Amino acid sequence: MTTTRQTTVLLSESEWLALLEKQEASDLTIKDFCAQHGVSRSAFFSWRRRV
Repeated sequence: MTTTRQTTVLLSESEWLALLEKQEASDLTIKDFCAQHGVSRSAFFSWRRRV
């Protein structure tokens, strides 16, 4: 089994907003989108609730 480590990405609120909008416009699942953009799903959902 291969494990992957995710590095911490610090994004501003405006960067998160842009990322959330980009995901909505994409055909990717949230899981795939987060993997491609290097953000955790938990951070994605946390920010989606916030903004």
